[in-house]
Amino acid sequence: MTEKKILVTGVSRGLGLEIARLFLQREVQVFGICRQVSAPLETLQGEFPEALRVLTCDLGDLSSIKEHVFGSEFVSKNEVIDGVVNNAAIAYDDLITNFAADPLETMIRVNLTAPMLLCREAIRNM
Repeated sequence: MTEKKILVTGVSRGLGLEIARLFLQREVQVFGICRQVSAPLETLQGEFPEALRVLTCDLGDLSSIKEHVFGSEFVSKNEVIDGVVNNAAIAYDDLITNFAADPLETMIRVNLTAPMLLCREAIRNM
């Protein structure tokens, strides 16, 4: 295992899962964040039990970033992080005549604000 450590969001499926897999295959430790653990992620955890840490966290709840990601044992204050992959995202797509502010605000929190907060906190561990 190398000493490299990468934080990856949206790790439960799709691109995030494959990004985590590629890092793990290259012996990089992965701190994975997702809203819920999927069966493919559980399989990946079984393949790399020492190298893959997973935290279930809703990035739409901005207070959870500092509190649960960096203010806990998931990424401790003295844990060195070498990189961040902000992969988690949600979409809100509707006709303007059906526009609703709440889903749009949630999308902005998850897709824009949360990645900025994750980077801000991760930089302190780099």
